[in-house]
Amino acid sequence: MAEFESFRQELNIPHYVLPPQLPKLNGYVERITGTNCYEVCQLYYGDLNVGSLNLELERY
Repeated sequence: MAEFESFRQELNIPHYVLPPQLPKLNGYVERITGTNCYEVCQLYYGDLNVGSLNLELERY
């Protein structure tokens, strides 16, 4: 998480934290996270670092 936070701050990307248990607010987020996990995460067996994951996501 610290690596993500540092990278996000370097690129000046805003980070919004949504409250849990409110599907009205985070339905789209939950959907794309589920899709990514189904289509990418289950098929990825590489290193778990930002560089490797970014390359895999770009291919996806």
